[in-house]
Amino acid sequence: MRIIYLALIITLLASCSVSEPGMQQDQLMVTRKYVGNLIDHRRVKGEGLLDPDVVWLKTTMESNYGKIGIYIKGELKLNINERLYIRRIHSDNPGIDQWSYFLESNNGEVYYRLHGALREQDVLFPKELF
Repeated sequence: MRIIYLALIITLLASCSVSEPGMQQDQLMVTRKYVGNLIDHRRVKGEGLLDPDVVWLKTTMESNYGKIGIYIKGELKLNINERLYIRRIHSDNPGIDQWSYFLESNNGEVYYRLHGALREQDVLFPKELF
């Protein structure tokens, strides 16, 4: 009889463990932010043979180069005056709590990985956009 009570208590304690998940599933999160219409861009060649180029963008909301940059290989498929958005995607891999940032067109068909530094500094893209 004691064994049954002991097993019941252990099961009850194990089921009542409190752990806080890394991301709340029922919380409303902004995952797409409008950053303006494309005005102009400047392309900077990658340093190595396999390194992608970086394209710095000027938009109607960010009038200076160096604030929004994207990695690119090949031709830029964004058009002048196209509405641009920054989308953030949360990693679903277990044990990794990380956001990835992408610049995408209005319809989402064209997208590029966002450059991680601002004006040649080692600072991640600002989270205050979201």
